[in-house]
Amino acid sequence: VEYERPQKAALQEAKLQAIGIHSPTPLVRSLKNAGDEFQTLELIEKAKTFCEGNSVLCVIEHIFDGSRFRVLITDPDMAMPELQYASFTLILAGVASPRVGNPRLVPPTESEPFADEAKQFVESRLLHRELRISLHGTDKSGVCAVGTVHHPRGNIGVELLKRGLARVSDWSSRLMNPLDLPAFRVAENTAKRTNLAVWHAYSPPQLAGASEIIGTVVEVLTGDTVGILPAGEDYDNETKLKKVSLASVRSPRVGNERLGKAEEPYALECKDRLRVLTVGKNVKVQIHYERDIPMGETTQKRQFGTISVAKKPDVGEVLVSEGLAVTQHHRDNEEKSPTYDLLIAAEVAAKT
Repeated sequence: VEYERPQKAALQEAKLQAIGIHSPTPLVRSLKNAGDEFQTLELIEKAKTFCEGNSVLCVIEHIFDGSRFRVLITDPDMAMPELQYASFTLILAGVASPRVGNPRLVPPTESEPFADEAKQFVESRLLHRELRISLHGTDKSGVCAVGTVHHPRGNIGVELLKRGLARVSDWSSRLMNPLDLPAFRVAENTAKRTNLAVWHAYSPPQLAGASEIIGTVVEVLTGDTVGILPAGEDYDNETKLKKVSLASVRSPRVGNERLGKAEEPYALECKDRLRVLTVGKNVKVQIHYERDIPMGETTQKRQFGTISVAKKPDVGEVLVSEGLAVTQHHRDNEEKSPTYDLLIAAEVAAKT
């Protein structure tokens, strides 16, 4: 048959040249799996040592959901450490997509809303593509790698967020370069405002009190909470004070002998630094969200905001940058400070 002639000619040529499967010593690839034949942290360290630009050339072999992939290393630079053709699970840094269900489990699990849409969006752009991946760290199990996929058309994580097919992931975003995070936050906020996909029922937090407080700090309750006397009020009793905590900032906790709780390191130093920064001074507070705080058998609604004093636009950032406080870990759907990424950057700088 006419169309078979070129194929037969190509076959004979390959046999004569003894290439590929016709070679007397055919190529045998050593396939390895993370967690079994090698540790994921080892892979990350080897990538930093052997790969150009600390990024690894890989093929996206399987998409579990919009933010979890199975990846095969094809980078020739990883041949020397014997990790070329190694396979691992990648968690996309900075985002968390809805989980796809598993019908094989007993009982079977259903997909979360918009999980299938997120998976299809990523499959059409990444599946079976050879792309470079920067590895930032691992999840808490140490088995899955966390990284950024470099696509010539842009960041797939940002594109998911723009379409409401993912949320910003607090824990994995902390492994990234803080300078990369603003684009993620802008994309998520845009999807929130337009109620796209996972944000279809989102509405901004409703505050029980005023969204802005101008007044004088009268007392410091803890390293991240102050009592403010609003402007124009006379301080004749405690009820006049507004208790405000720093948004997305956690100070070390002061001990409690009655409850048997030990004092955390730098608790007093943080509280005293906040006193020096604020007590007796006029401040402006932007309230971002409220929480119900347990107070014995009851709860108390507490306001969380950004406190500005004199030339310091965010007192919380000062405490974090000086290593006296840390950023609060939030759930992916919780409200947080609008300057959260700056707080994370300040914490990273304080640690280094």
